[in-house]
Amino acid sequence: MTNYPVYLGLMAAMATILYLIFKFIRKKLIFLKNGFRTKATVIEVIQHQAGRMTEFGYVPIVKFKSSNGQMMVVKTDFFLERFVTNPKLEVGYEFDIIYERNDVKNLMEYSTLKGVVITYCVVALFPGVIFLGLLVGLFF
Repeated sequence: MTNYPVYLGLMAAMATILYLIFKFIRKKLIFLKNGFRTKATVIEVIQHQAGRMTEFGYVPIVKFKSSNGQMMVVKTDFFLERFVTNPKLEVGYEFDIIYERNDVKNLMEYSTLKGVVITYCVVALFPGVIFLGLLVGLFF
């Protein structure tokens, strides 16, 4: 004898997880579609403390040309730990960024954004397979 309330509860949980994952993916894809893509150059690297913790690292300050042609200088949110070797810690390093046209401070590295979307698509497979398995289990 199957326990239908447990099945239905698990199906509801998996459906909720799938909804949240697809909502996140949709938000990032809209950002990718409507954002402005440009090249950024690291002009300075400053020391930064993350939160109230004693975790110290570095944050690059970048310059780039905005969608209306102005040169912008922005302190990024790319926190890099102090013992990590990363090209973004080198002054003069160039990389692609994407940002919202009406908020230049909301920017992401282009390759990171694509990687996040791909990762969440793969992660969505797990609750999707469980949801389908539970659905099939209800009928057999």
